[in-house]
Amino acid sequence: MTRSYALLKLLEHGPLSRQEIIEITGWTKAQVHSVLQYLVQVEKIAKDKKLWVNTNGVFEKNYIQ
Repeated sequence: MTRSYALLKLLEHGPLSRQEIIEITGWTKAQVHSVLQYLVQVEKIAKDKKLWVNTNGVFEKNYIQ
């Protein structure tokens, strides 16, 4: 299972902050940053205030990057 897939599955349960992702997964800050950056680039997730959300592949304008 890739980190990208794991994070998408985790975010299906609800929005999470970067710190929560680190605590839940045990990944380093650099690993989390890399996965978040990739998933934003391919529009699978977006940042809503300080929380990361799964967009299910549909990017909505009300999400702030």
